[in-house]
Amino acid sequence: MLTSYNRLRPVSNSLIELEALLDRYPQVHKNEIAEIGGLVARLSLIEEAILSSRKDRAEKLYNFRREHGDHHRVPTTELVAFLSFPILIAAALLWWAFA
Repeated sequence: MLTSYNRLRPVSNSLIELEALLDRYPQVHKNEIAEIGGLVARLSLIEEAILSSRKDRAEKLYNFRREHGDHHRVPTTELVAFLSFPILIAAALLWWAFA
C-alpha cells in the first residue's frame, strides 16, 4: 500500500502574523511586543526552523528573545509543578506493579 501526499500543509496564520511583526520588529508598539511574545511562545519546532531559515528574521527573533525573553517564558516553578504530577503517578504505578 502506497500513500501519496498531493498537497502540503498550509502555513499557519499565526506564523504569517509573526513574520509580519518580526519584519517590523524594533519599530513595533508595546502591545505588539506582547503579541509577538505570545506567538513566539506557541511556535512549533518546524515553524521556528522556517523562521530561522531567513537570516534577517533569525536575527530579529534572536534579538527579541534576548531583549524580552524573560517576560515570555514559562516560570520554572509552574513547569516543575506541571511535570511533577505525571512523574509521581508513573512512580506510584511502577511501585504498585512491582511491589
